[in-house]
Amino acid sequence: MSNINLIDSLLTLTKSYSYVDVMKVILVVFLFVLGGSHAQAALIKWDAFSSGDGLAVKDTSTNTIWLKLSVTAGLAYEQAISLYSDWQGATNADVENLLASALPSFLSSNTSQYQNQCYVGQSCFAESEQFLTVFGFTAHPQNDNVIYGFGQYRDEDNILRMAGARINYVLNNAYLYGDEFTSNYNSLSNQPIDTFYSTFLTFTGNTTVANFAVVEPKGIFWLVLIAAGIVLVTKREQWRHRV
Repeated sequence: MSNINLIDSLLTLTKSYSYVDVMKVILVVFLFVLGGSHAQAALIKWDAFSSGDGLAVKDTSTNTIWLKLSVTAGLAYEQAISLYSDWQGATNADVENLLASALPSFLSSNTSQYQNQCYVGQSCFAESEQFLTVFGFTAHPQNDNVIYGFGQYRDEDNILRMAGARINYVLNNAYLYGDEFTSNYNSLSNQPIDTFYSTFLTFTGNTTVANFAVVEPKGIFWLVLIAAGIVLVTKREQWRHRV
Protein backbone atom coordinates (compact mmCIF):
# COMPACT_ATOMS: atom_id res chain seq x y z
CA MET A 1 0.00 0.00 0.00
CA SER A 2 1.36 3.41 -0.94
CA ASN A 3 1.70 6.28 1.51
CA ILE A 4 -1.18 8.15 -0.19
CA ASN A 5 -3.44 5.10 -0.04
CA LEU A 6 -2.68 4.64 3.65
CA ILE A 7 -3.62 8.23 4.43
CA ASP A 8 -6.79 7.90 2.30
CA SER A 9 -7.75 4.78 4.20
CA LEU A 10 -7.37 6.55 7.52
CA LEU A 11 -9.36 9.52 6.28
CA THR A 12 -12.21 7.16 5.37
CA LEU A 13 -12.69 6.65 9.10
CA THR A 14 -14.07 10.18 9.37
CA LYS A 15 -17.21 9.22 7.45
CA SER A 16 -18.51 6.71 9.96
CA TYR A 17 -16.63 6.98 13.28
CA SER A 18 -17.05 9.52 16.02
CA TYR A 19 -14.24 11.86 17.04
CA VAL A 20 -13.59 9.79 20.17
CA ASP A 21 -13.60 6.52 18.20
CA VAL A 22 -11.04 7.88 15.75
CA MET A 23 -8.81 8.95 18.63
CA LYS A 24 -9.01 5.43 20.07
CA VAL A 25 -8.06 3.86 16.72
CA ILE A 26 -5.12 6.23 16.34
CA LEU A 27 -3.94 5.46 19.87
CA VAL A 28 -3.99 1.72 19.17
CA VAL A 29 -2.05 2.17 15.90
CA PHE A 30 0.42 4.50 17.60
CA LEU A 31 1.12 2.04 20.41
CA PHE A 32 1.42 -0.82 17.93
CA VAL A 33 3.98 1.02 15.81
CA LEU A 34 5.87 2.28 18.83
CA GLY A 35 5.90 -1.18 20.40
CA GLY A 36 7.11 -2.73 17.16
CA SER A 37 9.94 -0.20 16.95
CA HIS A 38 11.03 -1.02 20.48
CA ALA A 39 10.90 -4.75 19.76
CA GLN A 40 13.38 -4.23 16.91
CA ALA A 41 15.60 -1.91 18.94
CA ALA A 42 17.81 -4.49 20.71
CA LEU A 43 20.53 -3.66 18.16
CA ILE A 44 20.92 0.05 17.50
CA LYS A 45 23.23 2.21 15.46
CA TRP A 46 26.27 3.54 17.34
CA ASP A 47 29.49 5.40 16.63
CA ALA A 48 32.90 3.74 16.68
CA PHE A 49 35.66 6.30 16.14
CA SER A 50 34.10 9.72 15.64
CA SER A 51 30.72 11.35 16.08
CA GLY A 52 28.31 10.38 13.34
CA ASP A 53 30.40 7.64 11.70
CA GLY A 54 27.78 4.97 12.50
CA LEU A 55 30.40 2.21 12.33
CA ALA A 56 29.34 0.41 15.48
CA VAL A 57 26.29 -1.37 16.84
CA LYS A 58 25.10 -1.44 20.43
CA ASP A 59 23.21 -4.41 21.80
CA THR A 60 20.92 -2.77 24.35
CA SER A 61 20.13 -6.13 25.95
CA THR A 62 23.77 -6.58 27.06
CA ASN A 63 25.19 -3.04 26.55
CA THR A 64 27.92 -4.56 24.40
CA ILE A 65 29.19 -2.32 21.61
CA TRP A 66 30.18 -4.11 18.41
CA LEU A 67 32.20 -2.91 15.46
CA LYS A 68 30.29 -3.35 12.22
CA LEU A 69 31.43 -6.39 10.26
CA SER A 70 31.88 -4.30 7.13
CA VAL A 71 34.83 -2.52 8.81
CA THR A 72 36.96 -5.67 9.04
CA ALA A 73 35.73 -7.42 5.89
CA GLY A 74 38.55 -9.19 4.06
CA LEU A 75 41.02 -8.98 6.97
CA ALA A 76 42.63 -11.98 8.65
CA TYR A 77 41.40 -12.63 12.19
CA GLU A 78 44.76 -11.90 13.85
CA GLN A 79 45.09 -8.72 11.84
CA ALA A 80 41.60 -7.53 12.75
CA ILE A 81 41.92 -8.06 16.52
CA SER A 82 45.12 -5.99 16.67
CA LEU A 83 43.85 -3.19 14.44
CA TYR A 84 42.31 -0.86 17.05
CA SER A 85 43.48 -0.29 20.62
CA ASP A 86 39.99 -0.02 22.15
CA TRP A 87 38.55 -3.04 20.37
CA GLN A 88 39.12 -6.74 21.05
CA GLY A 89 38.08 -10.04 19.56
CA ALA A 90 34.64 -10.99 20.85
CA THR A 91 34.44 -13.81 23.37
CA ASN A 92 32.37 -16.92 22.82
CA ALA A 93 29.87 -15.67 25.41
CA ASP A 94 29.63 -12.32 23.59
CA VAL A 95 28.76 -14.05 20.32
CA GLU A 96 26.27 -16.41 21.95
CA ASN A 97 24.43 -13.45 23.49
CA LEU A 98 24.50 -11.51 20.24
CA LEU A 99 23.06 -14.34 18.17
CA ALA A 100 20.37 -15.01 20.75
CA SER A 101 19.33 -11.38 20.38
CA ALA A 102 19.83 -10.91 16.63
CA LEU A 103 18.84 -14.32 15.22
CA PRO A 104 16.42 -15.81 17.76
CA SER A 105 14.63 -17.95 15.13
CA PHE A 106 17.81 -19.81 14.20
CA LEU A 107 17.21 -23.55 13.93
CA SER A 108 20.00 -25.82 12.76
CA SER A 109 19.19 -27.83 9.62
CA ASN A 110 22.08 -30.30 9.78
CA THR A 111 24.97 -31.70 11.80
CA SER A 112 27.22 -28.79 10.78
CA GLN A 113 24.95 -26.53 12.85
CA TYR A 114 23.79 -24.06 10.25
CA GLN A 115 20.33 -23.34 8.84
CA ASN A 116 19.67 -23.50 5.11
CA GLN A 117 15.90 -23.96 5.03
CA CYS A 118 15.08 -20.28 5.46
CA TYR A 119 13.00 -18.36 2.92
CA VAL A 120 11.31 -15.01 2.31
CA GLY A 121 8.32 -14.59 4.61
CA GLN A 122 9.84 -16.51 7.50
CA SER A 123 11.11 -14.91 10.69
CA CYS A 124 14.61 -16.25 10.14
CA PHE A 125 14.81 -14.44 6.78
CA ALA A 126 13.65 -11.12 8.24
CA GLU A 127 16.13 -11.49 11.11
CA SER A 128 18.94 -12.21 8.65
CA GLU A 129 18.08 -9.05 6.69
CA GLN A 130 18.03 -7.00 9.88
CA PHE A 131 21.35 -8.47 11.03
CA LEU A 132 23.05 -7.70 7.71
CA THR A 133 21.54 -4.22 7.57
CA VAL A 134 22.71 -3.33 11.07
CA PHE A 135 26.16 -4.96 10.98
CA GLY A 136 26.96 -4.20 7.36
CA PHE A 137 27.53 -6.74 4.62
CA THR A 138 29.74 -7.59 1.68
CA ALA A 139 28.33 -8.56 -1.70
CA HIS A 140 29.63 -11.52 -3.67
CA PRO A 141 32.22 -10.30 -6.22
CA GLN A 142 30.38 -11.93 -9.14
CA ASN A 143 26.80 -11.51 -7.93
CA ASP A 144 25.68 -8.54 -5.85
CA ASN A 145 22.34 -10.28 -5.22
CA VAL A 146 24.20 -12.46 -2.71
CA ILE A 147 25.31 -10.69 0.46
CA TYR A 148 27.31 -11.89 3.45
CA GLY A 149 27.91 -10.93 7.06
CA PHE A 150 30.31 -13.49 8.54
CA GLY A 151 32.08 -12.75 11.82
CA GLN A 152 35.04 -14.77 13.09
CA TYR A 153 35.64 -15.36 16.79
CA ARG A 154 37.27 -17.88 19.13
CA ASP A 155 35.03 -20.29 20.98
CA GLU A 156 35.41 -21.62 24.52
CA ASP A 157 38.07 -24.08 23.29
CA ASN A 158 40.01 -21.31 21.52
CA ILE A 159 39.01 -22.67 18.12
CA LEU A 160 38.46 -20.04 15.43
CA ARG A 161 34.82 -20.19 14.37
CA MET A 162 32.44 -18.18 12.22
CA ALA A 163 28.84 -17.05 12.72
CA GLY A 164 26.45 -14.80 10.84
CA ALA A 165 24.16 -14.85 7.83
CA ARG A 166 24.09 -14.95 4.05
CA ILE A 167 21.18 -13.99 1.80
CA ASN A 168 20.64 -14.92 -1.83
CA TYR A 169 18.02 -12.59 -3.31
CA VAL A 170 17.86 -14.58 -6.55
CA LEU A 171 16.74 -17.73 -4.71
CA ASN A 172 15.08 -15.71 -1.91
CA ASN A 173 16.70 -17.78 0.77
CA ALA A 174 19.05 -17.23 3.69
CA TYR A 175 21.73 -19.29 5.38
CA LEU A 176 22.19 -18.70 9.11
CA TYR A 177 25.30 -19.79 10.99
CA GLY A 178 24.94 -20.16 14.75
CA ASP A 179 27.51 -20.19 17.52
CA GLU A 180 27.86 -23.98 17.22
CA PHE A 181 28.77 -23.95 13.52
CA THR A 182 31.35 -26.72 13.30
CA SER A 183 33.84 -25.41 10.71
CA ASN A 184 37.33 -24.84 12.16
CA TYR A 185 39.24 -21.84 10.76
CA ASN A 186 42.37 -22.10 12.94
CA SER A 187 44.68 -22.72 9.98
CA LEU A 188 43.49 -19.47 8.39
CA SER A 189 43.80 -17.16 11.40
CA ASN A 190 46.71 -15.23 9.87
CA GLN A 191 45.48 -14.96 6.32
CA PRO A 192 42.30 -13.49 4.81
CA ILE A 193 39.78 -16.20 3.95
CA ASP A 194 37.71 -14.16 1.54
CA THR A 195 36.40 -10.63 1.17
CA PHE A 196 33.12 -11.45 2.88
CA TYR A 197 34.68 -12.86 6.06
CA SER A 198 35.01 -10.36 8.92
CA THR A 199 35.81 -10.46 12.62
CA PHE A 200 33.56 -9.83 15.59
CA LEU A 201 35.14 -7.02 17.65
CA THR A 202 33.75 -5.52 20.86
CA PHE A 203 34.54 -2.15 22.43
CA THR A 204 36.73 -2.18 25.55
CA GLY A 205 37.29 1.56 26.00
CA ASN A 206 35.48 4.06 28.21
CA THR A 207 31.83 3.66 27.26
CA THR A 208 30.87 6.84 29.11
CA VAL A 209 32.58 8.92 26.43
CA ALA A 210 31.73 6.67 23.49
CA ASN A 211 29.96 8.60 20.76
CA PHE A 212 26.26 8.03 20.41
CA ALA A 213 24.50 7.91 17.05
CA VAL A 214 20.81 8.71 17.17
CA VAL A 215 18.69 6.03 15.55
CA GLU A 216 16.40 7.48 12.91
CA PRO A 217 12.72 6.61 13.58
CA LYS A 218 11.12 4.32 11.04
CA GLY A 219 9.32 6.09 8.20
CA ILE A 220 6.07 4.32 8.98
CA PHE A 221 6.11 5.86 12.45
CA TRP A 222 6.10 9.39 11.04
CA LEU A 223 3.61 8.43 8.35
CA VAL A 224 1.13 7.28 10.98
CA LEU A 225 1.63 10.49 12.94
CA ILE A 226 0.97 12.61 9.83
CA ALA A 227 -2.11 10.60 8.91
CA ALA A 228 -3.31 10.75 12.50
CA GLY A 229 -2.99 14.53 12.51
CA ILE A 230 -5.04 14.82 9.32
CA VAL A 231 -7.74 12.54 10.69
CA LEU A 232 -7.95 14.40 13.99
CA VAL A 233 -8.14 17.85 12.40
CA THR A 234 -10.77 16.72 9.89
CA LYS A 235 -12.87 14.96 12.50
CA ARG A 236 -12.65 17.89 14.90
CA GLU A 237 -13.94 20.24 12.22
CA GLN A 238 -16.85 17.90 11.50
CA TRP A 239 -17.64 17.69 15.21
CA ARG A 240 -17.58 21.48 15.58
CA HIS A 241 -20.01 21.97 12.70
CA ARG A 242 -22.45 19.55 14.32
CA VAL A 243 -22.49 21.44 17.60
